[in-house]
Parts: sequence; structure tokens; C-alpha cells
Amino acid sequence: MEENAHVLQLDDRTAIVEKLTQLAKNKCQLHVHFGNLGTLSTEIIELNADDGSLILDCREDALLNKKIVTTAVVEFHGLFDFTKIAFIGKAIKKITHQGSDAFLVDIPNKLQWVARRKYDRKTLSVSNSSFCEIIFPKPAVNSSNEYKKQHERVAEQTFQFSLYDVSLSGCSLLNEDKQLSELFLPNMVFEHCKIIKPNSNEIRISFKIMTKRHLDDEEGKFSELIGVKFLDVKRKLIKK
Repeated sequence: MEENAHVLQLDDRTAIVEKLTQLAKNKCQLHVHFGNLGTLSTEIIELNADDGSLILDCREDALLNKKIVTTAVVEFHGLFDFTKIAFIGKAIKKITHQGSDAFLVDIPNKLQWVARRKYDRKTLSVSNSSFCEIIFPKPAVNSSNEYKKQHERVAEQTFQFSLYDVSLSGCSLLNEDKQLSELFLPNMVFEHCKIIKPNSNEIRISFKIMTKRHLDDEEGKFSELIGVKFLDVKRKLIKK
């Protein structure tokens, strides 16, 4: 994987539907490779979030059309606005949709979304003592009951997370508390946060949660990286 790539491993249903809707609206070409048989190209022509299905365009190549429905698992790849997309399709069926042949497949449980970062991201050294100070957002009217319950434990508390890497557009926070992990929800916005670096001015930021990636640990200790996108950045001069 390219170092200057922003990788989203999506397993949240709402986020996956949002991304697939983008592909459908922009008529993004999806490709399935069958080795020597060739490549089948298709696109999403309808997405039904209620019953969890995608309807894909059926092409004229009879051999590849037969191959896609007789293959247990197929991998779709696409490119949209310099972003690489990949997901798995299982038990694909051939149907008739609005008088034409089409494929029916379930909305995937996982989707990979790989975009090039606008700015290079620098990984910080182990001895780095920079951290981000946050307060978890208060539950909104439409917040889940689970989030409201979890938030009761941390209300008004300030937490500090070490910075793992940073660029002009975002950073990764190192979280080593499994319980707090449940409070970092996809697309959640955090306001009035601070980045504090040794011998440097305090930086006030707001950011949006983009990714969560579990880190393997030989001793079984929990740790994960929370990838965030900066929404607003302000430097506060500190008098010395």
C-alpha cells in the first residue's frame, strides 16, 4: 500500500451505503477479473438499502455473465475520482430488471476505499511526546442509546491521546482503551480539541473521525489508530 494513501476499511452499513450511492450516481465502472477468460465490466444501476441489495448492469458477453453467477465469491474493483474501491460479492444472481438482464447481489459487509492523500503524512517517533486533548461530544437527539449510555462514563472529562502520525490535513490518534473505542463513531465531529507538542504553540482543532484500525500486539494488549480529518486549525500563541 502506498504511504501517501488514505485507506478506509469500512464495515459500518450506513457508511458503505453512502459510498456505494456515490458510485451509482457517478456511474462508476466496476471490474471483475476472471484470469484468461477476461474482465467483466459493470456498474451499479440501483441500490436498495431497505432490502440490502445492489442491481448491477449485465453486459453482452454470455460466457462472462455465466461465470459471474457460477462463481461463489467474486471481487469487484473500481476507480472513482482517483480513489480505488474494492469489495466482495457472493451468490450473485441473474435477474430481469425493467425489461433487461441484470445482476443481483447483496450490499457487502465490508468495503475498501483507498484515496491518495493531498499531503504526505509523517509517522512520529516512539519517543514523541505530542498528544491530542479531547472531550467526547455530548449525545445528539438522534444519538443511539448505546452512545448515550457510554457517554455517561466520560461526560465533561478530558482525555489525552498520543499522536501516531500527522499531516496538514489530518492525523492518527493512538487509543489504548478498549472501552473508549466505542465512543469513536464514524463521521463523528469533535470540537474544541487541542494538539500539544513540546516546545511549540498549542494548536486548537476540530476534526472528523474517518477510520479506525486495530493494531496487532503480541502480548494481546488492545490498541488502535483513530484516523481523523482536520476541519479547522488555529494556533494559540503561548506566552513564555
